[in-house]
Amino acid sequence: MTKLQEASLRHAKYYLDVAQQNRGNLNPLDLPNIVTAVNYLAELGDWELFAAMVSAVSDYWLKVSQWNDYIKFNALLLSADLERVEERIKVISKLAEIEEFRGNYEKASGLYKDLLQLYEQREENPPEDTLSVLRYLYKLARIKNDDAEARLYLEQGISISREHN
Repeated sequence: MTKLQEASLRHAKYYLDVAQQNRGNLNPLDLPNIVTAVNYLAELGDWELFAAMVSAVSDYWLKVSQWNDYIKFNALLLSADLERVEERIKVISKLAEIEEFRGNYEKASGLYKDLLQLYEQREENPPEDTLSVLRYLYKLARIKNDDAEARLYLEQGISISREHN
């Protein structure tokens, strides 16, 4: 590892510590250094540190509506890491909510469909989780005026409700 790489890694670890200590209350003046550190960790391929950094900064990004950074780095995290199903569910769920809020209904629908697949991978899959996602998918289908798709999600939800009552 070169001296520059060593210095960059020290920089990233320092700002990881800053981000973890301050979670949702970061100093905006630290943000350029934090983003530089996140980018460096991605470039380095150190997904463990990258995941820790993104996790530490995500609450802040959401708090100040910096959705582009949240989406960019969490999507990269999903593509490179997060093999634990529960962590993937948490990140995908938040990404879907943001995309829906931003009016990106197709993207949100795709993410909610990904959630349904992840729910099937869990050892225990509470029906409430699946029903919640089906409600979002139903709502998005209605927004898109896709009555056939909306009906499909409604019927799936009714079937699950009957099965567990």
